[in-house]
Amino acid sequence: MANELTFDKVYPWIKQLEGSMAGGEITFTANDGQTAKVQVPWHLWKADLGVFYVIDEGDKFQMLQSNMLPEGVTEDELFEKACNNLLRDVEYRVAETSWGGNGLVCGGNFEACAICIPGIAEFIGQQYQEDFIMAVPARDVILMVPAGDDDRVHNLKVTVQSIMESGDHTLSKHLFHYSIETHEFSDIGEAY
Repeated sequence: MANELTFDKVYPWIKQLEGSMAGGEITFTANDGQTAKVQVPWHLWKADLGVFYVIDEGDKFQMLQSNMLPEGVTEDELFEKACNNLLRDVEYRVAETSWGGNGLVCGGNFEACAICIPGIAEFIGQQYQEDFIMAVPARDVILMVPAGDDDRVHNLKVTVQSIMESGDHTLSKHLFHYSIETHEFSDIGEAY
């Protein structure tokens, strides 16, 4: 299978890290309840979020396993190719929320993956012209507010809690502060 992989349909995929991820091993549970442990390429983004990789098979996504990679492909090369595919195939737009925040939208599967795109945080920081707080509470939700606006930060926290308690494909309760000075995200803890 490794020789058959083409990188045209490989994308980064954000997942919440659960338990021990030592050695890149992850446990999958099939619809029939059987489980299997497989090796997957991945790296930590921040807090409890990891960057994994999927292959778009048209009607579903398959988790990329380590044994599918051509020999010699590094995680850095894989990350770059997957992010380039996102830039080529997915169109993000900034949308306003009803409570004064902003979100990135693109159709429902790759919103959280925007955290992988080089330059996206700088673009958002330029729009706000100040540091911002970001949340990635679900696969299809990425939200931001200016860091200096206490009311909107509070609204962000309430929204994250609501999504985590009743949403689908939930990811993280954590909030991330982006500094326009250092161009880096830092984990500032859970929203609630």
